Amino acid sequence: MELIDKLEEIINDNFADRIKAPGMHQLKEIKVDKYPPIWLKYHAQRKFLSFVFDVSKSNDLYPCFDVSKPKLSTICDYILFYEKRKKRNQNQATLFVFLCNLKSGRRSGSSEQVKASKLLAEYIVNTAIRLLKYKNFSIEYRAITFSTDKTMKFKTNLRNNRYELLGESKLLAMNLKAGGTYVLDLLAQ
Repeated sequence: MELIDKLEEIINDNFADRIKAPGMHQLKEIKVDKYPPIWLKYHAQRKFLSFVFDVSKSNDLYPCFDVSKPKLSTICDYILFYEKRKKRNQNQATLFVFLCNLKSGRRSGSSEQVKASKLLAEYIVNTAIRLLKYKNFSIEYRAITFSTDKTMKFKTNLRNNRYELLGESKLLAMNLKAGGTYVLDLLAQ
């Protein structure tokens, strides 16, 4: 069994963001009217999972915490799992875990959400690895903030994709403009 299959098996369906059309997936900011839609394009033959670990469900998500405490239930809008196989060796795959934040205006609080989401994603991935008897997997974590902030500098050429380190977390992060279509294979580098 592949790691991404185990992830799909163990994560509660209440958090699944169902894929409606193979090869394309839309990220939406439900809380903001007129937020530009973000489309993610990927190879339909590759495994792709999308989860929304919504704060409104945080009592379900964090049952052992008092979620009324500030910043305890902070989380990204989406956690995406994408399996990318190497061109030369189709038996070798890397699981990319994208921590996606959708921001309208300023990105305040985004880095805290990303750091908390990375901890949650690592826990989920490590649990799947444990259930698969600790097989060796290649895993890459990426943080992507989509924003409508007009003062922000965005990456425009994804072929020459440059992630930046997010502080002491050593997480690779990128800022992208909300709206439009992005190719996951270009983000998964």
